[in-house]
Formats: sequence, C-alpha cells, structure tokens
Amino acid sequence: MIFVARFFLRLNFKIFPEDNMELNDLQVLLAEENWTPARMLHYSTADFIDLDEKIGSFSEEDLYEAKAICDEHIEDVVPNSVIARYMSGIITLLTRPQEDNFNFLDLISSFVQVQQWEIVDLLCAKVLDKNESKHALRFLAQSYDHQGLEEKKIAVWKRLVKVDFDETAFSALFIALKISSLMHLNFIKKSSRSFTMYI
Repeated sequence: MIFVARFFLRLNFKIFPEDNMELNDLQVLLAEENWTPARMLHYSTADFIDLDEKIGSFSEEDLYEAKAICDEHIEDVVPNSVIARYMSGIITLLTRPQEDNFNFLDLISSFVQVQQWEIVDLLCAKVLDKNESKHALRFLAQSYDHQGLEEKKIAVWKRLVKVDFDETAFSALFIALKISSLMHLNFIKKSSRSFTMYI
C-alpha cells in the first residue's frame, strides 16, 4: 500500500484503506454508467473528485487489475465511457507517467468538443503535473483561448515550444505574442488620448 499511497498523495488523492473499493464494485459502477453525448454537458469537477476517491481506495493488489477492467470496458463495451477512460488514464499517470496516455487524452478531447473548459483545465493539470505532454499543453492553450485568458495561453504556448518543435507551435506562439503586443499598444494609445482630453 505504501507504493500506491505515495503516488496518490502526490496527486492529492484521499486514501481509505479501511474502505477499499472492490473490483466487483468497479464493474457495477461501469455497468451503471449512463453515457450519452448529452451527459458530457452535465459533468462537473466534483464528479472527478469523487472518482479520485474511488481510485484512491483501491488496494495496491487491485490497482492494475482495475486498469485492465477499464481498458476492456473501453475496447469492448463503451468506447466513450468517461469513468473507464478517466480511471484508466489516472492509473497510467500514477504508475507509468511518461507513457503515452491515449485514454486520458481522448477523454480531454471529448470535453474540449463540448467546451467544458473547467474540466479540460482540471484534466490537463493532472497530466502536466506528471509530464510536459505536448497534447495536454495544446488542449490547455485551446481552453485558455476560448476563455479569453490571453496571458495564460501565451504562457502555455511558451511551454509548448520547448517540448514540441512542430512549426505550427512556433507560429501559434508568434501570433499570440503579436496579438497581445498589438492589444497592449492599442490600450496605451486609448489611454493616452483619454489623458489628453482631460488636460
């Protein structure tokens, strides 16, 4: 349990060794999940806090088996399952953080499509807490762009060009910096005109 606890505490998970979630409970949870495209709009960050607690309650022995169950559910039953993709992705982050995490990135992409930006920010933060994933950085920059958080977006693009040498990353950063500079210059001009009017 010490090995798992160390990882969970690093991601601020609660651990309840006296109330472990059993693998049968996970299978029931997945079976009862009512996934529809419309359901994606009704998820909140609280839902993922609840899932974190469930993951944190697994015994060390069951952790890898839980991932296998989730992966099988994604492959054979409900490819778009939020619960299975999240749990599989988090367990990958905890045990093999440098490994490609397709289930988790696919989940983030699903929430990008329905513009659930608060959830996108949360999920990206979980990935980026473990490694500088260029995919997570792109999703996060997209989220900040839609939220009008220009400074945060530029900061993310600066991180992205350090790990992704794709020409489009450099172009996006250049455009973002140029727009930010023009907006700042325009603000100065407007402020100057306003000041002149009062002299």
